[in-house]
Amino acid sequence: ININSKESFGMYSEQMKAINIGEININQNAISSIGLYSTKKNTVNTELINRGKINIKSKKDKNIALFTDSAKVINDTNGVVNVLNGENIGAFISGTGVGENIGKISSDVSFSWPLYNLYSGLIN
Repeated sequence: ININSKESFGMYSEQMKAINIGEININQNAISSIGLYSTKKNTVNTELINRGKINIKSKKDKNIALFTDSAKVINDTNGVVNVLNGENIGAFISGTGVGENIGKISSDVSFSWPLYNLYSGLIN
């Protein structure tokens, strides 16, 4: 999956469990885009799992590889997140969201964050 514009998602889920086993690239001109976005509607348990690779290549800001505000997002054992440019975030967990990192999240640039927790979000 290649993301080349603003405010776009590679994978989005609000009522199911989904798994990325491929590669998601947030490319040069992307801004405010998200690789995996997991949110919860009603009482359904929602999970997005990364077992592939997410690369943030954009020099623009506000891109996020893994995001949740009320569900669960997991960077699994084989999951790799690379923040390669810009002021971007590897995993952003907020609200009642839960994040779990068993894989590798790395940042190669200044002013970017591998993991970011806002308010009461939980990172395991």
